[in-house]
Amino acid sequence: MNFLQEALALADESYLIGMSNKGIYKRACKDLEHAEIFVNYQENFAEVNINGEVCNIKNPLWESSCSCPSRTVCRHLISAILFLREQSSESEDNNATAELEEDLQESLPDLLKQELQQVSQAQLKKALGNQTKFMIPWIQEQKIILEESSILSGILPDENQTAVRIVYPLAHSTCACHKKELCAHKAIIILAWQVKQNLIKAEDFLEQIQCLDLKNIQDIQDSAKRSYDLLYNILKWGLVRIPENMPEHLEASAVQSHALKMADAERMLREIGSSLAECRDRRAVFQLEIFLQKICTCAECLLNLQKESILVSDLGQFKKTYQEYSQDLEILPIGQRKIETHEYIGVNYYFLNLDYHAEQKFLIYSDIRPVFYEGKAYPKSSVPWNADVPIAKLMHNKMVLKYAKISDGKLSSSKETKIVFQTKAILNCEEIRNLIYFDFRKLAIDYSQKNLNFETDRLCFVKPSACLYSGFDTHAQCYQMRIADNSGNVICMQVRYKAENKKFINLLENIGNIMLKNPEQDTVWLCSVYFENGKLNLYPIEIYDFISMPDSIPEYSLPSEFENYQPNYINQIFMLLQDVQNELCALLQSGSQSAYIDNFKKYQTQAEYSGMHGFSDLLQELIEKLEQTRHVLQDNSKAILDLLIKTQKYIRIGIKKLEIFYALDAMKFRKEDLLL
Repeated sequence: MNFLQEALALADESYLIGMSNKGIYKRACKDLEHAEIFVNYQENFAEVNINGEVCNIKNPLWESSCSCPSRTVCRHLISAILFLREQSSESEDNNATAELEEDLQESLPDLLKQELQQVSQAQLKKALGNQTKFMIPWIQEQKIILEESSILSGILPDENQTAVRIVYPLAHSTCACHKKELCAHKAIIILAWQVKQNLIKAEDFLEQIQCLDLKNIQDIQDSAKRSYDLLYNILKWGLVRIPENMPEHLEASAVQSHALKMADAERMLREIGSSLAECRDRRAVFQLEIFLQKICTCAECLLNLQKESILVSDLGQFKKTYQEYSQDLEILPIGQRKIETHEYIGVNYYFLNLDYHAEQKFLIYSDIRPVFYEGKAYPKSSVPWNADVPIAKLMHNKMVLKYAKISDGKLSSSKETKIVFQTKAILNCEEIRNLIYFDFRKLAIDYSQKNLNFETDRLCFVKPSACLYSGFDTHAQCYQMRIADNSGNVICMQVRYKAENKKFINLLENIGNIMLKNPEQDTVWLCSVYFENGKLNLYPIEIYDFISMPDSIPEYSLPSEFENYQPNYINQIFMLLQDVQNELCALLQSGSQSAYIDNFKKYQTQAEYSGMHGFSDLLQELIEKLEQTRHVLQDNSKAILDLLIKTQKYIRIGIKKLEIFYALDAMKFRKEDLLL
C-alpha cells in the first residue's frame, strides 16, 4: 500500500476530474456507494475487482488500466482510486497522508511544474495559431482565472467560459473543446502560468513568435525577388508584348509562395495571373485600371518581403479566423447570387443580422467550390450548422443560430453551430424598411466613409423612384440601368458582360423594361455599392416588389461640409488624377520602352500650377526614367515600377478623398441620363 500512498494523496477531486471529466467522476462516486469491491495488493500495483471489472492501479496513476472496453479513463478506474484513497485515509499512515495532501493543495506537484516549464514557445505558437492575437490580451489584462492545486485549472474569458484542466502528464489534460492534443485553450492556460511564474513576458512571446529564422527569411526574399521580376517584365514588355505563358509563370510563383507561407503574395499573384488570362482571352470583364492597382499592390508587398527583417505578420494569413458570436444570432435570408469564374463556382447566400445593436448588419454564407474539383456544373448545396436540409432550402426560413462563427461578415459552416429555432421568413418587415436608402446622396456619403474591402461592407437596400434608362452598352460591354431617387439624383446600376452572366443580364433587361412601363410600381433592390471613375454605382443582387413603403419619407439634407465645397476646383483636381491614372494604364499597355511621354509632361505642368508639388515631383522623376529607358541601353524598368507604385498610391489616396464630392456632383440630373 505504501507504494501508492503518494499517488493517492495527489488524486483529489480536481485531479480525478482532470484525468477524466466531471460527469465520469460523479458517476464513479455514485457507483462506489453500492459497488462490490475486492482488493489484491501485488508487488507494484493494486488489483481492484469492482462490479466485475478488474482495475490495475499503479503509481503513477495514469499507467493504471481497466478490463472494460473504454479507451479513456473510465468510471471503474476512478471508483477504484477513490476506494483506495478511503482505505489509505483509514490506515495508520493517515497523518502523513493528510500532511502530504495539504502540501499538494498549496502548489502544483513538482512533476507537473517541470513539464509546464518545458513546454516550448514553438509548441505554444503552433497550438495557438491564428488565435494568438485574440488570446494574448487576456493574459495582459489578467482576465484568465488560474487555480493551482494537484492540477492547474483555468477558465477563459470567452463566451463559453471554457474550462481547462492541466494534469501530469500533459497528454492527459482535458479541455471543454474535447480535443486530445495541445489545443489553443490549453496552450493559453500554460502560457498564462508561465507568465505568472515570470518565466516569460506576454509581450516578449508576441515579439518572438513574429520572428522568422535566417533560412526562411533568405528563401522568402529570393522568392519575392523572382516574383517581383515577373511584374517588372510585365511593365517592361507591356500587355501587348508579354508572352502568352505569363499566367502560368505567375501560377508557378504563387505555388512557391504558398510553400513558403507567403499568403498575401500567393493570393495577389493568382489574381494577377487570372486577370492576365482574361486579358489574353479578350474578356469584357477585364479592367485595366483594376489590373494596374493589382500590379502596384502586389509589387509593394513583394518589395516589403525583400527587406532585411521580415516578421510572420508580413506574410499574411491563409485562412481567416472565425470568431464566435457573443450571443444567439438571429438571421433573415434576403437573397442569393450565383458565382462563376475561371477558378470558382457556387452560390453566395445573403442574410440580415436582426440584432438591432449589431454593427455588421449583412452576413454572407459562401457555398463556393473550385472548378478544378467540381467542373463547370453547379455543385450540390452544402448542409451547414447540423441542419437536415441543404442551405438552399433553409433560405425560406428565419433562423436563430447558437455558437455562430463569423469572420469579416462571412458565416462559418462549423458543426459546432446549431440551428435552435426556425420560422417562416417574412421580408416585408421593419428591419428591412429601416435600412432602405431613399436618397442616393446619403447612400454615397455613408459608404464613402466605410472601408469597402469586404462584400458585406458594400451591401445596401435602395428604393429608386424611377427608372430612366435600361439597356446594354455595346461599347463598354455592360448592362446599365439609370435610376433616380425622389430628389432627382441619378446613379447607375450596371453589370459587366461575361458569358457566365448572360442570362442574368437578360433578366435585368426584362426587369428594366417592366419598370419603364410601370413607373408607379415600388421596387426595393439589394445591391453592392462601389465607386468607379468618381461615380457611385450599384451591382444588383435581388429585387423585391412586395415591400410596403412608409407613409412619409423624411427629406434628407446634406451635412454642412458637403454644402459649401467648390465643385469646379475639386472636379479639376479629380480629373487630373484620373488622366494621370489613364496614362499609367497606357504605359502598362504599351510597356516602358514604348511609352508616350508628352502627356506626362503636360500633366506634370498642370500639377505644378495646381499647387500639387509632391505629385509634380513624382511625375518629373517618372518622366526622366522613361526618357532614359528610350535613349540608353540600361534597363530602368525596376526603377519605373517603383515610381509607378508611389504614383499610383498618391492617386488612390487623392481619388479616395475627392470621389465623394465628384460623385455628388455627378448625380445631378442631365438630359443624357435618358439616353445611352
